[in-house]
Amino acid sequence: ATDEFGNSSSAVQTININRANPADLIFPPDVDVSCVDYNANPTIIDANLSGAGQPNLIDEPICGLAYTYSDEVLNICGGPNASQLIIRTWLVIDICGNDYIEVDANGQDNVQVIRIMDNTPPEIQASSVEIVANVPPESNGLDGCSSMGFIPAPVVSDICGDVVDVRIFTPIGEAGYLNGSDGTAGGMVPSPGLQLGTHTITYQAEDACGNTSTLDVEVTVIDNLPPVMICDNSLSLSLESTGFGRIYPADIDENTWSFSARMIRLMWY
Repeated sequence: ATDEFGNSSSAVQTININRANPADLIFPPDVDVSCVDYNANPTIIDANLSGAGQPNLIDEPICGLAYTYSDEVLNICGGPNASQLIIRTWLVIDICGNDYIEVDANGQDNVQVIRIMDNTPPEIQASSVEIVANVPPESNGLDGCSSMGFIPAPVVSDICGDVVDVRIFTPIGEAGYLNGSDGTAGGMVPSPGLQLGTHTITYQAEDACGNTSTLDVEVTVIDNLPPVMICDNSLSLSLESTGFGRIYPADIDENTWSFSARMIRLMWY
């Protein structure tokens, strides 16, 4: 340094640049990620600081650590968008000493486990159902008519994978499925049927990772079938001496019936 009068002085500063010490290396920890977060941002598992992490010291400019990694991906359930296990093995070398580092300063090995986990159950949407009574008491053995009608399939979606099983449960048992396996095509009310009135059925959906959800829906059994008329086509009637004759409903009715009516009244015209 020199002042305005020409006087000067000098000093020497020594700056030592120390290389990275492999003994201070820390491997990134294991990571658990939900399938919802992964599907929204797949880079969340990338091998960088904003993803699943990196070893430290790898960006030291002088005699730092050289590194690479390899991934082994295992699909656990539900396909690539559901549950996966990623085994990430880090290869780190001290480029000054050419030492391969397998264990870090905390005793952690060079294998990082990244789990993409599907813990999200499917979503079920369904509206109330109305079915018609179609089984008379003579056939169902009940005190009144019942319905073994069709129950439609619900609308099921899963954010992380495929829905593999849909079940339909009624108050008298599980539905009979149209496709022979599950309720994705709907099903029929089992025997002896649901009687007139409102009942609760339960839809159940399960995805490939075993996550299950349910939804209760009302089913109303109605009677909208008119009576079945069975009558004589012709009838002979003898008049009395007064010129009048008598005819009774039983003379014409040949077992007229209805699914639900306790009494059938014949009207004369």
